[in-house]
Amino acid sequence: GRGRVRLLGIDVPEGKDSERDRFYADQFDIPPAKLRAIARSALQFNIANVKNQVVTLQFDGERRDRYGRLLAYVILPDGTNLNRLLVEQGYATVFRRYEFSLKEDFFRAEELARKQQNGLWSP
Repeated sequence: GRGRVRLLGIDVPEGKDSERDRFYADQFDIPPAKLRAIARSALQFNIANVKNQVVTLQFDGERRDRYGRLLAYVILPDGTNLNRLLVEQGYATVFRRYEFSLKEDFFRAEELARKQQNGLWSP
């Protein structure tokens, strides 16, 4: 009932080829086919964890982006930060372009995902 929400602090691969593919190729050497597979998996993960749930939106700075989407952390009913969880599971990377208060924590989650070879970081 709040409109579209942009998950703050993370970057999930697009479901279709996009300009962001170059970032993943240049920074992490991840091919487009893997990005499409991770995008599908991330969508299914989100549906499984959010659908029919009452979640809390937690704001951090500006509330809307230039497209009018809410910028928020999505807090699941058990208190888990969905944004961070997506990074930890390897479905997303830390959004490096902008500052946000949990950035260092998200980088630790990304490093954990790499060490555990989750999602984007799997061989």
